[in-house]
Amino acid sequence: MKNSLRRTYIIGPLVIFIAIVLIMVGIDKDHVNKMYTRENEIEGVIKQYAVACYAQEGAYPKDLRYLEENYGLIIDEDTYYYYYDFFASNLMPDIEVVAIERGR
Repeated sequence: MKNSLRRTYIIGPLVIFIAIVLIMVGIDKDHVNKMYTRENEIEGVIKQYAVACYAQEGAYPKDLRYLEENYGLIIDEDTYYYYYDFFASNLMPDIEVVAIERGR
């Protein structure tokens, strides 16, 4: 009887602890997936603006500032890093958006 009581006192909290850890890991993965999806959406929007510029002017913009000033693109530099690598006016620039990690 005492052995089964000891097991209950050990196994019960252990199961609860494992459940909490699994929930926390699942929440963290969900957050990462949402951020990754959001970054891809932003990259897609920037590419659409760049293509619109190319269609109207015959050249891709040299930087994001040009899209902001002439096409109304709004970027959030407090939340994301923007990588925009312009190579030639007739080639799509390499565009990458990465979330800034806070508190690390």
